[in-house]
Amino acid sequence: MIIPFYILAMVGISSDSSSLIIFGVIGYALIALATIVPSLAAVARRLHDINKSGWYYFIALIPFIGGIILLVWLFTHGNRLENNYGTDPKNINEPEFDFEQTQTTN
Repeated sequence: MIIPFYILAMVGISSDSSSLIIFGVIGYALIALATIVPSLAAVARRLHDINKSGWYYFIALIPFIGGIILLVWLFTHGNRLENNYGTDPKNINEPEFDFEQTQTTN
């Protein structure tokens, strides 16, 4: 979705067309800004699945090795059962919906 705007800006640069450059850069910036918060939330949730704080996202700022470490963590299977951040969403023994839980009456 963002790649066409990038290509449009690059074509504008190569053809020296300021309107293509402006349209491409503005489209690129809007999509990048609109997707930054959801992508940060997805990475933080994925880090929570492996029982790490969301602040470990900033390990990617370490040159060369930080991005590789974060990538390995993102591909690692999450902890089974429960960790500090809640239960495993893939746990097949856990009810998926509220109505699947057994109701206890007092």
